[in-house]
Amino acid sequence: MGLPFDELQLPVDYIPTSVIKSCVDVSAPLIAFLAKLSSSKGKFPTPYKTASITPLLKKRETDPDVASNYRPISNLHTISKMLEICSCHVYDHMLKLQQTLIVSSLRRDVHIQQKQHC
Repeated sequence: MGLPFDELQLPVDYIPTSVIKSCVDVSAPLIAFLAKLSSSKGKFPTPYKTASITPLLKKRETDPDVASNYRPISNLHTISKMLEICSCHVYDHMLKLQQTLIVSSLRRDVHIQQKQHC
């Protein structure tokens, strides 16, 4: 069964977050390259699709022998989380760009129609 609060040890990432942050000059371009490659290929790297699932007691005072007293905790790779954030930012940017292009196109059409009626 799962581990109680006091004994819980979450799995260690391949590269600790502290190392990624302390080497940002090296890690940022690599993560950007992975994000760009993933976006251009339309595929997310297979190793980063997996998560480690750890059962965690919902409350300390509950019976640890009852399975329904646990909730699953998913731990993703740090780089996986970063790639997800990058893709969300790109998606948001693309939506804003699309909206801008639509509004620009509508304004152009209205301007053309106004000129035709003059």
